[in-house]
Amino acid sequence: MRKGCILWVLTITTGVAVMIQPGCKTEDNTEPWPPLNTQPAFQLQSINMTAWGRDWWDDEKLVDEALRFILEEGCNLLTLDWAVNFENDGHIVPLDNDTASLHPPLEKISSIIAKAHQRGLKVMLKPHVTLRYSAANRNIWNTDTSLFLASNFFPDYQNYWDMLASFATQKGVEYLCIGTELNHIDWMYRQRWINLIAAIRQRFNGQLTYDALFDRWLFNKNLVDVVFWDQLDFIGVSLYVPLTTADNAPVDTLRKAFFEDLGERYGGGGWFQVDNVIDFLRNFANEHQKPLMAVEGGYPSKHQGLYNISPPDPNSYVHEDLQARGLDAYLGVLKENQGQWFKGVSLWCITPYLLGPDDLATFWHTQDFNFYKKPAAAVVKRHFYKN
Repeated sequence: MRKGCILWVLTITTGVAVMIQPGCKTEDNTEPWPPLNTQPAFQLQSINMTAWGRDWWDDEKLVDEALRFILEEGCNLLTLDWAVNFENDGHIVPLDNDTASLHPPLEKISSIIAKAHQRGLKVMLKPHVTLRYSAANRNIWNTDTSLFLASNFFPDYQNYWDMLASFATQKGVEYLCIGTELNHIDWMYRQRWINLIAAIRQRFNGQLTYDALFDRWLFNKNLVDVVFWDQLDFIGVSLYVPLTTADNAPVDTLRKAFFEDLGERYGGGGWFQVDNVIDFLRNFANEHQKPLMAVEGGYPSKHQGLYNISPPDPNSYVHEDLQARGLDAYLGVLKENQGQWFKGVSLWCITPYLLGPDDLATFWHTQDFNFYKKPAAAVVKRHFYKN
């Protein structure tokens, strides 16, 4: 490494470790790591790093590129999301089943945790219960609860969490999210959930949350139906907030859409059941005496992406400016209305496996929620630093 770059030295075996000052290149001329944001706008601010295949975190160069982006944007937390496949009957797909399980190897997760901690980031582990052969979340519209039995699911899920909670403790992880959008089962079986959470706490001393769906239409089971919030440290929510069908709406109009149903301006009864999103979330957090965090959230960069908040569509088209305006309104409103009730935000998402040049040219990137190398990146960075 270049002279003048060493700040201090300390290692477990010798009592000496090396920390490199941000901005100094190493001997192999790699790019310097961005410094940690010491003036975050939110208590916790993150970008979800995702893996939907066993080998999706195998390329260390792409993982490092994702981590650099997360630091450059001003995050102080890394949220790691991956698939844990479950059979239709509720049993887990064995993690060592190379042909079926999409679960990344623990050594890859361990490596990412170590790199994040080395750069000063805190870490949240957020596994997703998914379908048998895919990374699609299991929920009320794709899981038959007459087949997906609680008597199969909870014992297998607890065994999985026994392993993961012990692993998280060994690696110094700060936060665990015990499930994601499981609205086919999170509104039932309270005692089973209590037992699961108690078992996790026996192995892990950090903070626990759960990621519930937010549904502005209140059509599906969502965060208000979850039966175990009192057992957790804070409320987690997938905060995808539909705003308007108008692609040309300015940021000021989009900000208003968090507090009123813009559909009412076009006649009829409006679009949503939840008019004022901030009041709804604040009141819910205060009612449960728990802070709330958006552990997912954001907008895709595609036509009507502020209303039809869905994955890339080959029949749609790219609209990066719409995503940027949406995130400008989203983060601005959350920042101005945060208080003791609001813990932070994690934006969806960055996927190292899809950061190669060929992948960046596909609609899976150009229309996706990620904002890597898009105009929204500058917007997020501006909001993630205190003014």
